[in-house]
Amino acid sequence: MRIRLCNLTGFLVVTLISVGINASVLGFAAGKKTVKNSEGTFVYVYGNRNEIVKTIPNKLVIKFKDGLNLGKQLSSKGITSVDNLLTSYNIIELEQVIKGKQKLTTVKSNIQIENIYYASFVGEQSAISVAKTMSKNSLVEYAEPLYIHHPYDAPNDPQFSQQKYLDVIKAQQAWDVVKGELGNAVIAIVDGGTDLAHPDLADNLWINLDEIPNNGIDDDDNGFVDDVHGWNFANNSNDPSGLPNTPENANHGTHTAGIACAVTNNGAGVAGVSWNASLMPINISSPTEDGLFMFGTQGILYAAQNGADVISISWGGSAFSRFEQDVINFATKRGVAIVAAAGNNNTSLLGFPASYENVTTVIATYNNDFKADFSNFGAKVDIAAPGVNIFNTLGNENYGVLSGTSMSTPLVAGVVGLVKSQHPNWRGIQASEQVRVTSDNIDRISRSNRAFSNQLGRGRVNAFRAVTETSPSIRITNVQFKDSNGDGVIVPGETVDVFLSLKNFLAPASNVNLVLGDDNSYVYLTNANANLPSINTMDRVSLTTPFTFNVLSSAPSGQLINFTLEISSGNYEDKDRFTLMIQPNFGTASINNIDVTVTNIGRLGFPDLANSGNGIGFKFLNGPNLLFEGALVTATSVNEISNAARGSDSSFDKDFTVARGGELQVVTPGAISDQESIGIFKDTQSDNPMNIRITQKTFAMNESPNDDFILFRYTVENQGSSALTNFHIGIFNDWDIDVRNYSTNVAAYDALRRIGYAFDTGNGPDTHVGLSVLNEGGVSFRAIYNDENHPENSSWGVYDGFTDSEKWQALSGGLEFTRAGPADISCLIATGPFTIEPNSSIQLGFALLAGTDLIDLQANADAAKILWDELFADEVDEMKPKIPTEFSLKQNYPNPFNPTTSIQYELSKLSNVEMTIYNMLGQIIRTLVKERQSAGFYSMQWDGKNDAGEQVASGVYLYRIKAGDFTQTRKMLLLR
Repeated sequence: MRIRLCNLTGFLVVTLISVGINASVLGFAAGKKTVKNSEGTFVYVYGNRNEIVKTIPNKLVIKFKDGLNLGKQLSSKGITSVDNLLTSYNIIELEQVIKGKQKLTTVKSNIQIENIYYASFVGEQSAISVAKTMSKNSLVEYAEPLYIHHPYDAPNDPQFSQQKYLDVIKAQQAWDVVKGELGNAVIAIVDGGTDLAHPDLADNLWINLDEIPNNGIDDDDNGFVDDVHGWNFANNSNDPSGLPNTPENANHGTHTAGIACAVTNNGAGVAGVSWNASLMPINISSPTEDGLFMFGTQGILYAAQNGADVISISWGGSAFSRFEQDVINFATKRGVAIVAAAGNNNTSLLGFPASYENVTTVIATYNNDFKADFSNFGAKVDIAAPGVNIFNTLGNENYGVLSGTSMSTPLVAGVVGLVKSQHPNWRGIQASEQVRVTSDNIDRISRSNRAFSNQLGRGRVNAFRAVTETSPSIRITNVQFKDSNGDGVIVPGETVDVFLSLKNFLAPASNVNLVLGDDNSYVYLTNANANLPSINTMDRVSLTTPFTFNVLSSAPSGQLINFTLEISSGNYEDKDRFTLMIQPNFGTASINNIDVTVTNIGRLGFPDLANSGNGIGFKFLNGPNLLFEGALVTATSVNEISNAARGSDSSFDKDFTVARGGELQVVTPGAISDQESIGIFKDTQSDNPMNIRITQKTFAMNESPNDDFILFRYTVENQGSSALTNFHIGIFNDWDIDVRNYSTNVAAYDALRRIGYAFDTGNGPDTHVGLSVLNEGGVSFRAIYNDENHPENSSWGVYDGFTDSEKWQALSGGLEFTRAGPADISCLIATGPFTIEPNSSIQLGFALLAGTDLIDLQANADAAKILWDELFADEVDEMKPKIPTEFSLKQNYPNPFNPTTSIQYELSKLSNVEMTIYNMLGQIIRTLVKERQSAGFYSMQWDGKNDAGEQVASGVYLYRIKAGDFTQTRKMLLLR
């Protein structure tokens, strides 16, 4: 079951509908990159499975608040606030996603589908960036890009196969009881286009009886002209056939259509499992590119509006969309059954639509009921069906074999259609539940299946049982819990009461026994049993006696508790599931003008994906979120890095884990400030751990002049047996000051106050944001053009990932690159190098700042430094890094090197410092440092380039430091 959370006076309410949630794949993902192809510019969004998600260029979907019904119009709407909104985003057209006047009047739900619009805009900005900003507008409930999906088929098997899968699911026995042709069930195949002329499909095509063919008029006023047999969204025509330039999509759509609805008992070809239920074909293909489906939500809406009883979805992706969930809710409210493929990645991380509420999720098996090797799986799955070597219709009146959960899904949808034919008054959810509860359990059919116990759905579909057996189907519809102190957060040591609501979709049940179980060793149930005397068909019951569990005091934060409810009544046995979390590993600091999410895993702004529902990012003066990603980065060398920033493949490095006793706490008021937080973590998950334990504390004041910043104090403890030398610590931020057009952002450095900051030079807010270093010691700052192909980027950039080499150079490279932009930018500010002896620690500080302009930001940085010194006056001497007793220049490392090397030096007092690189002829090649520096430890990097930015040749080079009266020279070897 999926959960939706909201606070209700000491209760946490968890709404569960259908099966499955994928909280790690919500919203906008971790990385972004823009590329071009024949269809224009796409913004690719990197998901947590390294899957690339595509969005349609210059298109959005917007859900307005307060019942705004604007119609379709190219210019002014006559509402000043709306006109200003549309103008500011260059929107040139709005169109309701729901088409037709007559069809809309039959909608009875609270989804407000009529408030949702497609929007077309002009300009170079990406749809995802426009949506991110527009979603913050007070008129808008949400704004999203339109996602492009891909079919869930596996590679073809050339071996000819007959329809043995129909025997497996006992279709012939089912047909002796009911045939689709005896009813009026309509199965919509929302796919890549269907061969309408195929002799095994033509006679089963759905006919829109309210439409007069070929008269050029929208007779039924549904928004589509002459849609007699469905609609083609790929070319906006009334012919839903596959397109010649996307033959694979056309084959996919024709194959899935035949599995569900091929003409049966016609003496030729193949049999559809529904035995001649009506086929509503809807083409959602990309117009030009095989393997992409661009119009899935439009197809679902069309099917729901125009009389489909079952919708078969054999495609998906990894991006969560509130719009897509609204569309599915709209369809199911109208009584439509939604059947969706789980996907073919052999993973338990299901994508979407498979993970949405109100969806029946299908996995694939072989004909012997073994799980297909490619098929996804998981506790969120509802049902299994054969999906390997499925022989059926193909385009151009052909037949052939395809495999995948794409094939399993229409097989289940066809059986749901049979049940709907048998029970025409049932709602779609009842028909799909009937198919689910009458399936054959396959968990223990083989050793391989046993490895996936409770992750293959209730069982493999059995058509005969579906049309002959009577059974209840009791599911969880709502979960509430009340913890000991009523704050809605489950913490270690608490006792928690769980209140469940249940609904029975099918036959009445009596003497219903309920037993709750869990999979977490940090939880033990003290009341795990309940009983219902009876529950009738379509009745909803809320249990008055709660289930109760205790959380061990040793439970770490962020632990998911997966609960399983076993349900039994006579011969009926079933299971349903829900998930709760022990103390999330993030919280929000929000006592002053800055609101920011802090974590105990080294992340800032968001603990996982931006806009995933976890975390708020960074906001100033209650404005929009300005931060895409924030993360702590620590290192002693390029080979010893522990961090929480994006990695080389754009997924996050997750080197930090919560230390024992390190659960995140936000306390208001704090001991020495108005609000404080603490979290403790270790680098145990790093490839090369430094064995450090980091205590992160934040301090915030709510009165001027200290209300525009938050202090971050890091205590870094060396728990290893040898000294950590050349230690650096920094914070990486990918700022989006104006997400409508973040190409106008700038990253820069203020050397006097040691602030790395960002601002916008375009039409974004005047807000300046940044971080300043508060402790004494060296500072490194790196301004980064996110696009590695930017002409001023020197091969840097994070669109292609943030490598360890780039992280180390940014951490330890000094002030080599202090400004980037206008462009999409990020930056890293760090302090170091330091030496941490075994079993010793150092304390370091940053101020997270914002200001209405640069002058205000600088004033806030000054105030932060004063407050830092005041709060920690008694500790300031201990917090100061040790001052070197003499000047020195260390040997570069590595040596020989290619492409970069690190040069460390020590200053025993304030000095004018010049660091210069010479060739063996004594000519100056590069000046790395020429400034006044305080006493301390320093580290610079040389990238093998001269002052003109040109690569120098292999050979021996000299590097010399001059600091006051001190001069020293060393050799190094560059090997190309």
